[in-house]
Amino acid sequence: MLPSVDELKLVSCTEVCDIIAAMTNNKAGDCYGLWAEHFKLAGDLYYSLLATCFNVMLIHGFIPAEATQTVICPTIKDKNGISSDASNYRPIALTTIFSKIFEHVLSNRVQEYLFTTDNQFGCKRGNSTLMPILLLKELLRFYQDLVVPCLYVFYRATLC
Repeated sequence: MLPSVDELKLVSCTEVCDIIAAMTNNKAGDCYGLWAEHFKLAGDLYYSLLATCFNVMLIHGFIPAEATQTVICPTIKDKNGISSDASNYRPIALTTIFSKIFEHVLSNRVQEYLFTTDNQFGCKRGNSTLMPILLLKELLRFYQDLVVPCLYVFYRATLC
C-alpha cells in the first residue's frame, strides 16, 4: 500500500544534488534552453529550492503545466536510408530537465512498491537484454536439434 501524505518521505537537498550529479552531460537541452549542466552548476541554494518545490508538488499532488512541457523531435533511424521517407524517422520526446529530476524523485519513492517476477527481463534495473537473447538462441537451437517444426514470430512493437 502506498504511503499517505503524512508518511510521505520528503525530498532533501542531498537527494536532489545526487540526482543532478548522476545526470549525463552533453545531452539535448529542453524546450526552455536548459541543459543538465545548468542544474549541475546551480549550487546548493538552488538544490534546496528545488527540494522545497518537489515537496510542495508531492504534498499537494499538483504539477505545473510548464514542468511537463515536451518537444517531439524526429530522429533518423538509418543514416544510409532515404532521408525523405517518413518511416525512416522515429520520434524522440525531449522533456524538461526539471521533470527529469522530478521523475527520479518519484522513482525513488515508488521503487520499493514495484514488484516483478524473475521471468521479466526488459525495463528492469540491473538486467540487460543479453540474458533473454541467449535464452532465445538456446531455445531455438534445442528445437532445431530435435528436428521439431517450429514457427518463429518476431513482434516489433515499434510498428504498432
